[in-house]
Amino acid sequence: MERDKWQRTALEVVVIVGSILLAFGIDAMWSERQDRAEERAAIAQLTADMHVNAARLDTARARHEDALAAANEILAQSGLRGEAEGVLTMQQLVGRLLTTWTYEPAMGGVNSVLGSGRLDVLRSEALRVSLAGFPDRVENLTEDEIYQREFVRDQLVPLLVDAASVPGVTPPAAFDRLLLDTRFLHTVAWRRLGLRVVLEDMEPVEQTLQELLALLEGQ
Repeated sequence: MERDKWQRTALEVVVIVGSILLAFGIDAMWSERQDRAEERAAIAQLTADMHVNAARLDTARARHEDALAAANEILAQSGLRGEAEGVLTMQQLVGRLLTTWTYEPAMGGVNSVLGSGRLDVLRSEALRVSLAGFPDRVENLTEDEIYQREFVRDQLVPLLVDAASVPGVTPPAAFDRLLLDTRFLHTVAWRRLGLRVVLEDMEPVEQTLQELLALLEGQ
């Protein structure tokens, strides 16, 4: 009788432990399925965002390169550097020089993953590292772009207003006279330098985008 009692007790313990382990196993399996579903959703959104971001970066680069080309041409026409092409008028060149652009990437997927504290749902360590560094690279770029926008507003525009205020001088003569204005040419040189910095800032952003797209599309 005593032996039967211990056997029943042992069997009950085995059944209880087995039930607990089974419950843990089912819970772990369900949690894993949820994680993989969350990962797939995150990868889909990140992939779509990064394709958009690559296209937007190309657009931003083209705008900055146009402004840089205008700065180079103005300085060339003034005789300060290089050979002038003479295709665009000074009025057209100044218009391009005044054009500023700020890169505005789609950050919904990035913010969702990083902001939720669920970066670990992405199983690829390389993807996690690349994604975590993306916001800082974008911030470095946009800070310099914003500085350029403020530089144009605070430095270039006032010089153009002064040039347009000369009595008896109207466009295009007012723009052509800028080629003899040392203050204007000095400011154009600084604008040129700032644009080169912005374009350099784009290189790590582009590199990270390429890395992210390769990693995301390889998942």
